[in-house]
Amino acid sequence: MRSLPSSFARHLPAVALALLTAGGASASSITLASTFDAGLTFPAQPCCLSISNLQWVAVPFQPSVTATLDTADVGIGFVKGTGFLIDIDTNAGGAPGSLLETLPLPGISLIPFVGTGTSTLHPLLTAGTTYWLVLRPGSQSAGGWAQNDRGINGFVFSVNNGSTWLTTTQATPIFDINGTPTGVPEPSTLGMILIGVLVVTIAGRGCRLAAK
Repeated sequence: MRSLPSSFARHLPAVALALLTAGGASASSITLASTFDAGLTFPAQPCCLSISNLQWVAVPFQPSVTATLDTADVGIGFVKGTGFLIDIDTNAGGAPGSLLETLPLPGISLIPFVGTGTSTLHPLLTAGTTYWLVLRPGSQSAGGWAQNDRGINGFVFSVNNGSTWLTTTQATPIFDINGTPTGVPEPSTLGMILIGVLVVTIAGRGCRLAAK
């Protein structure tokens, strides 16, 4: 069996490094969780949950990959006043816990629209971990949050400004979470990288043995 060229062997460390760093390449923003219909469209007959000083609503989500938060979209049925606020919270026993960031959602509209809150802190969201999106009113604001028609059910609501939360199995409101994946490879990608490094290492040892 012919050995690999010595010039290739000299470059094996660089090849291994390239394999390791390839899995951590930066990426653009992707959707991490969503209850929207395709294309951020509303249900044919959206029903709205009331959002006011008398009721806050929160939905759980689990990011599909580990990423830093970029934006959050919500399907608003209508809003009056100064607008809404989106809180991104950790999970605390099946309800919203510690605040990670508040995304302002200004706007006044009597027709359905997609409202986007933009992150400035870009907190890290870990794949498979439960977080909460809380929609609450700004000063002197009220409105409605449209619900999905995809058969996705469940959310929590509070009638005392988030002090306690009640659970319901009604249709989940429509929202999405978008973020930029981090440079940490997912487990399946990491496995492929390690296999590649192992193959390169074995080939390098074969070259050194053949040279002796």
